[in-house]
Amino acid sequence: VELRRMDDVSANAIYLSRYTAQCPLCDGNVWITSGRREFPGRLVGRCGRAPNEHVFSFDHVLRVGKPLR
Repeated sequence: VELRRMDDVSANAIYLSRYTAQCPLCDGNVWITSGRREFPGRLVGRCGRAPNEHVFSFDHVLRVGKPLR
């Protein structure tokens, strides 16, 4: 669930979005999770096959990410 600010109107909008990705290292599914203590206050992408090693940043606006490890 995302809250998006709308510049042309005085109200905001709530969107239900789904993002999918494959891990570029092992081709596993990447899931968006909490950054936990290591990346507090952030959402990060974690590979389903190696969630502690294959960790990626997540920018929902630009729809890009970079390896954090």
